[in-house]
Amino acid sequence: MEKPEFTVFQVALKQLIYVKKILTGEEKDKSVLHSMSLGTLASKEFDTTDPELAKHLSNANYIASQIGAGLKVILPHQTDPEYEKRKKRYLKSNK
Repeated sequence: MEKPEFTVFQVALKQLIYVKKILTGEEKDKSVLHSMSLGTLASKEFDTTDPELAKHLSNANYIASQIGAGLKVILPHQTDPEYEKRKKRYLKSNK
């Protein structure tokens, strides 16, 4: 795989590789998750120039933040069943 020349892309690629290693179990140290900048890169660098890349970086940031918080990973296209139950109860009680 050829590496991108632009520093912003290199930072994003390095962070994505780190998240992949966390997910595959190759990396055990999760402390770096708290200082990642994928979300910032998505919104500041790519939101207007490459919306699709921004969306994927944002999704990776969402997954990394869940892992960093010690939560069960719920992918961006999924919904948390417990959240849906609470939402239904809330809507029912406010009728």
